[in-house]
Amino acid sequence: MDGNSSNCGTESCSSAVKLLKDDQIALTKLFSEFEQVEDYKKKEEIVSAISMALSSYFALEADVVYPALVDKAAFSQAVCAGAESHHQAKLILDQLQRLTADIDASAYEQAVQDLRAKVQKHFADEGQALFPAIDKCSEKAEELNQKLKQFKAERST
Repeated sequence: MDGNSSNCGTESCSSAVKLLKDDQIALTKLFSEFEQVEDYKKKEEIVSAISMALSSYFALEADVVYPALVDKAAFSQAVCAGAESHHQAKLILDQLQRLTADIDASAYEQAVQDLRAKVQKHFADEGQALFPAIDKCSEKAEELNQKLKQFKAERST
């Protein structure tokens, strides 16, 4: 995925960006796992895990990341696009909750593929706009990193 291809092992990548990229990688693995499984019950379990991970990721962005960068005029358009991507993905997740993997197999598979495409596009867009904005705000990057860690710790308890 394009959004995951930057050099996050170097000093040029903030800890905040690394945390977000780690979440993206975990979500990407869940989508790959879904494609490799044939058991309907397991597919639904994976979609449930995707739903929880996406909900957490989107909340992290909406509650921590976007507010931290809201004063950057050039970034406001990216925030709007990100919020719209979140909304579209949530609509697909709602659709998946109404479907059953074994009864609605083709519709279920298509909804997961649509969700994956939407999420991959969102991640790629973040690689182009969000992550560079975070890295350019070095004065905010460490503060953002701490807020991200705190948010994750609170959500995991």
